[in-house]
Amino acid sequence: MERALLVGFISCSSCGILLSIPLLYLDSRKSKSAPTTASDSRLERYLAVIFGLMQIGLLAAVDVAAAESLHKSQQVRWMEAVCSSTLQIYAGVNSARVLRRLLVLPWATPLVYVVFTVSIVLNFVYLTIEGGSSDYWFFFNLAVPSLLSSTISSWLAYQHKIARGDNPKFLRLLILLAISNAISALSQFFGAMIIYRSVLTGREITSKTHYVILLTCTSTHLLCPLVFCVSGARRSMKRAWTQMRSRHFTDTTTEGAIRLDSLGEAGSIHDESI
Repeated sequence: MERALLVGFISCSSCGILLSIPLLYLDSRKSKSAPTTASDSRLERYLAVIFGLMQIGLLAAVDVAAAESLHKSQQVRWMEAVCSSTLQIYAGVNSARVLRRLLVLPWATPLVYVVFTVSIVLNFVYLTIEGGSSDYWFFFNLAVPSLLSSTISSWLAYQHKIARGDNPKFLRLLILLAISNAISALSQFFGAMIIYRSVLTGREITSKTHYVILLTCTSTHLLCPLVFCVSGARRSMKRAWTQMRSRHFTDTTTEGAIRLDSLGEAGSIHDESI
């Protein structure tokens, strides 16, 4: 594999780790805005933490595989398996996060985790033992959850706009999620079509082209976590600013009350002396 591709995988997986850590914290917290909804159950929060840790572990494994390939100037055998598994868990975690945040379906999120767990294990075992590469069906199947997430976000944005909701920030979040997931789905569809075309023409796809497709699909999957990270950071900053202003207002009010009391006592003492 070329050096530029290995550096690209290292950069992409490192950015993924940086995005996954704050999202792991946000996913583990109980929502204060809707504490009784089914999408905020304890099971879903535990699953989000478990799969978030798995995602960070696979991203770190991609870093190790790419760094070892750079050091040895030869691609390690398990590079393909760990890259494709990382792409799978990205698609699963992103879809589960969208379903958990935007829908109230108690069975949807656990079902997504179960399906992707089985597919990740089977694909990893196949690629490790057989030493093959992901075919076009792999990318076609991965495009489905991204397309589903984009459709759900678009539909909710449309419903929010029709209902004339008074939350423009939520509408902006829905639009960004729809766009980011649509980009991920398109990249996977194009990758699948490139591989399928090579199968139809009888030409074997090169290793470089295959890893370019993997890297492109993985990088586009960073867009959805980036949207959630920015949204969560803005909410946290707004909450901190509100608490700071509230504390400052309370301190100012208390100080003013103390001054008024002291002035009242001074006035009464002055009256008694007169």
